[in-house]
Amino acid sequence: MENALYSMVLILTCLAMFGLTYVSWRICRETFYAAVLVDIVFFFVFVKLTLYYALPTVLRILSNYQFEIEDGVSVSSVVRLYLVELVSWFFWHMGLSFLLRRSRRQPKPVSTNELFARHRFTTRLLLVIVSLGSIPAFLTSMTFYEGNLSLEVFKVIFFNGGLVTGPFLLIVGRKRFGIAYQAVGLVTTVISILTLSTRGAIVYLILICLFFIVVVQKDRKQFAVYAIIAVILALSYFAFDGLVTGKIVVSPSGGMGISANVDTTKKGERTNLEEIEWRFGAATRMGTAFFSMYDRGDSAGVNPIIHSLQGILPRSIYPDKPYPSTLRGDDPFSQGSYLIYKEVHGYETSSMVEFPTGAHFYWEFGWFGVFFLSLISGLYIALCVRWLALFGAASIPLIVVFFKPWGYVDPKIWVSDIALQLYQVVLPLALLIAIVSAIEVIRDQVVFAGHRKRFRLR
Repeated sequence: MENALYSMVLILTCLAMFGLTYVSWRICRETFYAAVLVDIVFFFVFVKLTLYYALPTVLRILSNYQFEIEDGVSVSSVVRLYLVELVSWFFWHMGLSFLLRRSRRQPKPVSTNELFARHRFTTRLLLVIVSLGSIPAFLTSMTFYEGNLSLEVFKVIFFNGGLVTGPFLLIVGRKRFGIAYQAVGLVTTVISILTLSTRGAIVYLILICLFFIVVVQKDRKQFAVYAIIAVILALSYFAFDGLVTGKIVVSPSGGMGISANVDTTKKGERTNLEEIEWRFGAATRMGTAFFSMYDRGDSAGVNPIIHSLQGILPRSIYPDKPYPSTLRGDDPFSQGSYLIYKEVHGYETSSMVEFPTGAHFYWEFGWFGVFFLSLISGLYIALCVRWLALFGAASIPLIVVFFKPWGYVDPKIWVSDIALQLYQVVLPLALLIAIVSAIEVIRDQVVFAGHRKRFRLR
């Protein structure tokens, strides 16, 4: 009877989160001039709520909380976490909708076509640079950039940006920019797929492609092709009992080839439904450990934020700098994603798990953290959207870089990661945009000088 009551509360909380998100989406879409950017942010919010809250709730109820029992997690603590997340999402939406208002300089909505028409040269050059810059990162796990400060500044932008700009150019490049841009997108996308080692990253890559097709490109035929490819990939996983992976091999003589194999370790002993419940429910199941840590006095406080802010200097210059987002700066395994795993299983481990951001905020400052840090997170994403909207269609894929859904981040970013992004994403992207804008100015001056010379000759 008690579990039945808890199940009802979980279902109602999920419905409340979806309802709140839908209302917030409609409000932001009506008040912000670039609706497609609002759509892509909320697309991933809905994906997050579906995969990590709604789906695990259904499977938990069907399995009678099998994995909560195995891990010794009380159902009441899961209910508590869902309620904390509902409050956290509420304040996040408040921050987001507060800043996504139409400015006086932009009184009318801008269509997707108009967004593509803005700064065409800057947009194309920016997308190509990010896409091509990601290839060395994919092939060398970003070691290519180490030791070269001028390139190392952009490594996070190139790696995470390449996972989005590649599919973006592949899907919209031919129609919007030309076939050469589509070719760049194809190369980047293929290399990224071959080098991705997690199923989650591949799932999100497919979701990103489907979003670009349905919302940006609005091409039903293309959607059908990609949907078929997605189904084939899913079926191949079950057929081969594992994840098909590959890599590009360069021989000493300079020849290149592709090596493919099946990673059977990616296929567990559980049934398919159990695997889904175990993996997607891990965040809300193990995230309950944040409550027990805070309640006994082991709160994180401001440490994760401070330690992230101190990471701006390279370790070669500042060897004793703290690890970002950690409780103890000298211990990389004191991040919340490691600590909750250790808290639940009761032993030292280097394993990590994705966590719900609202519970992380609670671990830092209790209910004040849930209110205030959620608000800051929403304001930050809104500022990123407003800033990137100035740069035309490039803003569509680049906004995803800020909440990189294929990792341990979602649109409701925890604040210590925002501190990290200030010098890993925001400043490098601003510098890259400045460089591209300067190139456009030089180009315009050269073109203008050529036109003036021809006019004098006449």
